[in-house]
Amino acid sequence: MPDLQESTAKRIEKLNIFSEERFEYDGESDTYRCPAGHRLKPRSLHMSRQSRDYAAPKKICAACHLKEQCTRISRVGRSSGI
Repeated sequence: MPDLQESTAKRIEKLNIFSEERFEYDGESDTYRCPAGHRLKPRSLHMSRQSRDYAAPKKICAACHLKEQCTRISRVGRSSGI
């Protein structure tokens, strides 16, 4: 089975979008700040893979001037188990 982090990194590189390192984690608020400065809050918890997805509000991502550099797949924005 392929390493999930490795396959995610390859997909990000292939799409030529922001890497996960561009998202800054704030442990005090348990949020990430995206390259555009928007706060991504915990959205869902995946017990089976022991991870959590973070996302900004859809309206924020959809109108963001950096969206093309953040995601090429989603119409509403990027969410990730960063």
